[in-house]
Amino acid sequence: MKGEKMKALILTCNTGQGHNSVAKAINQTIISHGDDALTVDALSFISERTSSFISNWFVKLYRYMPKVFDLGYNLAESYPELFEEGSLIRKFLVSGSDKLYERIAEEGYDCIICPHAFTGLMATHLRATHPELKATTSFVATDYTLVPVTQEIKVDAYFIPDPSLVPSYEKVGIDAGKVYPITGIPVRREFYSKTDKEEAKRLLGIPNGYKHLIMMFGSMGCGPMPKFTSEISKTLPQDTIFTVICGTNDSLKKKLDAAYKNSPQIRIEGFVKDISLIMDSADLYVTKPGGLSTSEARIKKLPMVLFNAVSGCEQTNLEFMIEKGAAIEAKNEAQVAELCRTLLCDPDRLKSMSQVFDDHGIAADEIYEILKNLS
Repeated sequence: MKGEKMKALILTCNTGQGHNSVAKAINQTIISHGDDALTVDALSFISERTSSFISNWFVKLYRYMPKVFDLGYNLAESYPELFEEGSLIRKFLVSGSDKLYERIAEEGYDCIICPHAFTGLMATHLRATHPELKATTSFVATDYTLVPVTQEIKVDAYFIPDPSLVPSYEKVGIDAGKVYPITGIPVRREFYSKTDKEEAKRLLGIPNGYKHLIMMFGSMGCGPMPKFTSEISKTLPQDTIFTVICGTNDSLKKKLDAAYKNSPQIRIEGFVKDISLIMDSADLYVTKPGGLSTSEARIKKLPMVLFNAVSGCEQTNLEFMIEKGAAIEAKNEAQVAELCRTLLCDPDRLKSMSQVFDDHGIAADEIYEILKNLS
């Protein structure tokens, strides 16, 4: 298809914003090259009600019951047969495939991209039940590990965020020739635009000479953020502004607004649109080890203090970033406060952590070029 126009369908799921953000990054790239791309919620092909039900419950479990979420992940990891061909869960997840095929055939898509394991199963089912399907199919990993279900995905290309993951894909029977290591996990193009740190601080109204500590636990504002904010505020250096980003968690923002309305060093934000600028201004980032969160920090060369609020695949993301030297793990709220205080007073350590990754590639561009050659 080299030289011809690509028409890509990106299948995501509304289970948190991570997968949607990856889909958006790939979509932006394809369109920027003059090709066509559309992102759709794959669960809606089962039914809009099903999509809404699953998405709402995912948010509730992830935000308020992370132990239940972790249990579900561990079950999927321990009992892969739950997702094997013919299983009830598998039948349910692929039940919208015929409607999806009609959409693909009607609109002439020649490339199917799946940044979610569930949509990877749908693409697998499409290829098995509609051998006439000519579109190139691909799966994009959104964590620094092989997540459960991946071994059941049969597509033309697998995009992974680091070469060290190739053996784990081979181990479950995936042809290494179809596995393509790229530069991290795709993030939106705005994260590749860098504003000078001091200029970013000026634009955000941070006093000259001050350090900037930011904390965000995903778009849903999950985890023990009130406890962390309380502990960090007790040991916050005088020359530091602490910005807490609550995302879409409105109740959390209201709670923290009330608690810190008289604390000039602490800023409470809800869902923000200028996160790229905020990260450019930051000296240190407290976050959970989500694949997207850590990849955005990786691109920004922003040192991290990681707390695993959800576990599951995020534990492997945490281990990856710590092993590389880009992050330090905090086990509890007291430790996160101490680590923040210590690191903010150690510019040499922060500089060392920020220089771990020397990325030159752009993940979404790499995906585009590979698919252009494969299709």
